[in-house]
Amino acid sequence: MFKGIEIKATKIDERLTLSEGTKTTNSLNGSLLNQNVTTAAGQWRPPNTHELNLLLKKKYTKNKFQQINVLSVDRATKAAIKKLKIEHCQSPEDFFSIFKTDNWQQAQVRMKSFAAKYMTIDEQQIEIGLAIKSGGLEGTTINKNTGNFTGLHVDSWEKYNNLGERKLARNRICFNIGLYPRYFCFINIDLQQLYNYCSEADPELYSSFCGNNYSYVWKFLEENRNYPVCRIRIDPFEAYMAPTEFILHDGSTENNPFVDIFYTLRSYYQM
Repeated sequence: MFKGIEIKATKIDERLTLSEGTKTTNSLNGSLLNQNVTTAAGQWRPPNTHELNLLLKKKYTKNKFQQINVLSVDRATKAAIKKLKIEHCQSPEDFFSIFKTDNWQQAQVRMKSFAAKYMTIDEQQIEIGLAIKSGGLEGTTINKNTGNFTGLHVDSWEKYNNLGERKLARNRICFNIGLYPRYFCFINIDLQQLYNYCSEADPELYSSFCGNNYSYVWKFLEENRNYPVCRIRIDPFEAYMAPTEFILHDGSTENNPFVDIFYTLRSYYQM
């Protein structure tokens, strides 16, 4: 494992696991896909001491946006989320009715206020908003154009085509407002590092990073099948802060017997 993205979270040894590597597959969550995707392979295991030392965030991080933080919401935000009474929902209609209430409006205000404390510039936060996913999914992200699960992927909210600009993109804060833990899965080295490490990186791709045209990323993983995926648990009333425009990542709801509910904001956040 290389040193790269750093993590700050309480009880990190209890919430962080690593895969045995990655695999390329044309099926995910029991669905046959119309193209291959890359996912974690093998069983999840605890990190060893060396891996944990590489992943733990130090006091000073050179690139302040290339880090992952797990945040516990404050008392007021937690109370606002609890007022939604999600545990009483029994049907899709129940969920939709909750998110039309004043309680939901108040919860949004509280989450935005909580996230604003970490903003480094004065701007209006960009609201990706609410999402409801099924529980028990190895990977949660769906390509809206194809309807297929994506596996590991990179976000493109900022529409940057230049790899050099992507490191300046906004990061995200994503709140778990459901009843069960959810997982944020990622490769701990960012796109720039992947480009540098890949033995067959195409120089032209550095300035032509658009759509799914980052073949050097998949080339690196093909050459290093044992390189682990990191999986960090995000409990209810917690949020994660991550640079999803600059790292390979996905969500997971494995071991969740209920639905997965989360709320996401984007800006320039920093611990």
